[in-house]
Amino acid sequence: MLKTVNRERSGGGSTRMGRTLVMAQRNAAYICTLTCLLLVCGAVCCYATGFFAGFSPGYVGYACGALRDDPSFVRLAFKSFPPSAVCVFRGGVTRQLVPAWVNPALFSCLVGIVPTGLAAAASAVRDFRRRRRHGGAPR
Repeated sequence: MLKTVNRERSGGGSTRMGRTLVMAQRNAAYICTLTCLLLVCGAVCCYATGFFAGFSPGYVGYACGALRDDPSFVRLAFKSFPPSAVCVFRGGVTRQLVPAWVNPALFSCLVGIVPTGLAAAASAVRDFRRRRRHGGAPR
């Protein structure tokens, strides 16, 4: 953890290095928050891509053969989490409609949200305590 160092000068102000460290800590809070929000957006987009993969009638008809009256097509199976849409055929043959990259990307985003969210919260608490201690925003 970075520690702000204030040294007295003849003018009585804080050093430039002290101000730089405070700004770096404040920027770290913004970067952690932005990263967490981007990961949340990525997780939502990945989930939506996987969830709605089975709702496109043209794609489902092409992939499953349902619109061509394929006699081996049995049903379309959905699962909410992790998103899955599977065409089930006779004989136990299945075809996954959700792209292969969706679930690994979704779980990577969800795993990344935890540490960045904790870091953003810790930075916000540290900034709040610093402001309360010094009676306002740090310079």
